[in-house]
Amino acid sequence: MIVILSSHAGPANPFVQALTRAGANVTALSEPNDLIDAKPLYDVLVLDQTNESVVQLVPTLRRLSTGQNLAEIPQLLLARSADDPETVIRQSGLELVIYPTPIRANSLVRAVRNLAGS
Repeated sequence: MIVILSSHAGPANPFVQALTRAGANVTALSEPNDLIDAKPLYDVLVLDQTNESVVQLVPTLRRLSTGQNLAEIPQLLLARSADDPETVIRQSGLELVIYPTPIRANSLVRAVRNLAGS
């Protein structure tokens, strides 16, 4: 089971489509609080921030990564290349697997499978 947190959550999201076609059970949420409140049992959390600034997102990412129910879930950040997400995340001290976008559907599916351990 995969949860995608995206400002453009829903079936039209290309990442949701790619993972669904690959056979994943995908839940797409648009608000971080929905994810925190849900107390999820997901295998992987995908943070689709391709349309958001990673710098502005760091406080939310910190809150998500320290939550009791999310601390053990592998997290994959899809971020705009223009933000230099690797440097921003490294400086923030967060432990996330980062893929600057654009990412091909096959690479996304492979990365999620690797994080899920299957």
